[in-house]
Amino acid sequence: RFLAFDFGELRLSCHFTLTPLQSYLSRLLVPVVAIAFVSILHSLSTCFFYFGHLRSRFPVFLGAVGSVFMVFSISIVLATLQPVQCMRHPNDRWTMRKEMSELCWEGDDHTLMVLAAGVASLLPLLFLASVIYILNVF
Repeated sequence: RFLAFDFGELRLSCHFTLTPLQSYLSRLLVPVVAIAFVSILHSLSTCFFYFGHLRSRFPVFLGAVGSVFMVFSISIVLATLQPVQCMRHPNDRWTMRKEMSELCWEGDDHTLMVLAAGVASLLPLLFLASVIYILNVF
């Protein structure tokens, strides 16, 4: 469940309530936070152990970020596509599979989710493009 960015087991709803939009946006931020964490750790270790030679250690940083993307690639794509994964009900209304209280293609929250999904889909595409570029260069 953790790799699917489903934090229901943490029981965060006991402390505060998230709307479906906030819940979706928090799932999209997990890879960004992971990359920020890797960046901070890499910068600190480079400063302390390699005397601040960030340029010479940049390939190591790229490898670490690539590893984060490889581990989370399926989860990132699935989390990104959640707003367009809708199911039909007998009353001819559509709801999101993940957030049953959110009606698909109706209301501002779902529109914002779809827009966020469009922006977030650039992250895996950017990673794929950079992998293809690196493979062509080397």
